[in-house]
Amino acid sequence: MKVEELEGFIASSFCRSHCVVAGSGTSAIYLVLRALGLRGKSVLMPSVVCPSPLYAVVASGMKLRFVDARLETFGLDLDDVSRRATPECRVLLAVHPFGYSLPREPLQRLAEQLNLLLIEDAAQGGWWLPPIPGSVTILSFGWEKPLSVGKGFWQTNGGRLSAKTSCWGGAVLTDDEQLAREMRLLRDQSPEVHMLTAGRCAGAVFGMPGPEMWWKPIRTFALDSVVEALRRWPENMETRCRVAAVYDRLLSHPSIRKPTSPPGPLWRYSVLLPNRFVRNRVLVKLAKLDVPAWRMYSPLHIRWGYLDKEGCSLNLPNSQEIGSRILNLLIEPDMADSDAVSFARALLSALCDLVVCAEERSF
Repeated sequence: MKVEELEGFIASSFCRSHCVVAGSGTSAIYLVLRALGLRGKSVLMPSVVCPSPLYAVVASGMKLRFVDARLETFGLDLDDVSRRATPECRVLLAVHPFGYSLPREPLQRLAEQLNLLLIEDAAQGGWWLPPIPGSVTILSFGWEKPLSVGKGFWQTNGGRLSAKTSCWGGAVLTDDEQLAREMRLLRDQSPEVHMLTAGRCAGAVFGMPGPEMWWKPIRTFALDSVVEALRRWPENMETRCRVAAVYDRLLSHPSIRKPTSPPGPLWRYSVLLPNRFVRNRVLVKLAKLDVPAWRMYSPLHIRWGYLDKEGCSLNLPNSQEIGSRILNLLIEPDMADSDAVSFARALLSALCDLVVCAEERSF
């Protein structure tokens, strides 16, 4: 299959007029921002997200405006978007965190009210919803994402979990013909854009080299694998919904705060624990049991606050609370319900052990 054929297939699959493929979801964001020609203008984006979108924004020459999150959903606080938007803000990068979908109509109304181009980062979920008119959608086919084209695996390394996968790729979905044309010109005239990923962006912007495997161009992929990933999605979605429902049913505990969004085809099932100490101790216990669990994500504004014009004095209380309390559990398309039961029980057991220890110390 040729790249053009793949782009046509993806566009029709998502009821969009155009698709532009790239080396990763990060390079897809970069392509959009570069094609817009808004260098020096600002992008509103959440602080609780992986660093990859940040790298793409900075590499594109645009500025950052961090926005707080909602504790109930982990997603953008739309009220804070309104508070922090300025005339310099031209783009709203809305991430569907861990697969929990953002509210569609309020998001569309806000973008229209503030005259912002809405970019939906659907790398972790949300792409199955009807597209918002005038928006741009980002897809990712790598890093064990729900639409991953490669079979990866998780390994433990000194109590730390790391992902291993050999396939990458990303895409932009849009109904704007001119924007799609500009992105293709940029991509094809600058072959390195095919290979631009989080590692490459980070290296270019912050002097942090990325692994060579992050630099594979889209042309080296088995493009048919993307088609197969899309065709597998209905079965994949069913499994993810079922596993999320198992977690949701079992993880009813006074020390666990679950998001108010209903469990759907999630990328990771995520909860808030009482505080940083409890969360970190639970993670240590789970790692000893080889239970895949994470603390994603540390708020970006804490480390990269100087990129926002408000600097390191920026206060995003909900983002900081999420960063100190969040715990994520694995969901995979080939995961059995029994695995989810085992992981949930391990989490509950670790919490109970900590409660008992705390009670013993109080006497």
